[in-house]
Amino acid sequence: MLSFFRIQNYRSILDMKVDFSYAEKRAPNKHKDLTKIPFLEINEENRFVSALAIYGANASGKTNIMQAFLDYKTLIRKSKIKGFYSPNKLNTKYNTAIFEIEFFIKKDKYRHFIEYDNTEIKKENLYKNNKIIYEIDNIANKNDFKNILAAEYDNNRMTSILNVECSEQKENNYIQKKVFLSVIYKQYGGLNSDIANAYKEIVNLFVSASNNFVENALEKCNSANDADLLEKTAN
Repeated sequence: MLSFFRIQNYRSILDMKVDFSYAEKRAPNKHKDLTKIPFLEINEENRFVSALAIYGANASGKTNIMQAFLDYKTLIRKSKIKGFYSPNKLNTKYNTAIFEIEFFIKKDKYRHFIEYDNTEIKKENLYKNNKIIYEIDNIANKNDFKNILAAEYDNNRMTSILNVECSEQKENNYIQKKVFLSVIYKQYGGLNSDIANAYKEIVNLFVSASNNFVENALEKCNSANDADLLEKTAN
């Protein structure tokens, strides 16, 4: 269940958070008796809308929001950042791009964060219920793998996976080119169930690009001429 998706420095988007939270402080009276529940519910503190309408003038950036969802999913699935850096060219406030997503699997809250530019992944982390599963900071050269370590996968082994399988060596430095989440899931799927669950949830959260989601949505919007509809898959 999708909670929010944050986009920074992507095409025309400088910094925005697409929030699926149910904004009303109270549920409608007798909402449990309604034939259609107005929200998806984890608990009383975590309620989310099942669909989000995005509307605005032509060339205001609506398509870029949908494309950001698809690019993030494809980035995770393909694991390589090459070709996915599309910065805002009118504002040079940021020199990296950020995708951040929060979602629920049953009652567990996950958050994945990735910051990158045209050449490398600067930071990447995955949290479950506000606790670190792993945290990579290539700017400060500081990593935290303690919550995914196993008998044969100590901190040195995890660092080696990051350096050898996710990165390219340049002189004495390692430049991370691949998404750690993807590499661990694909190559070491049984190592950590939280990583496996997060990967599968992310690639299944959004309607696949192969289904021409953006094209079909825009065609419907053009015929309606007054709104763009962005639907999320709710599990």
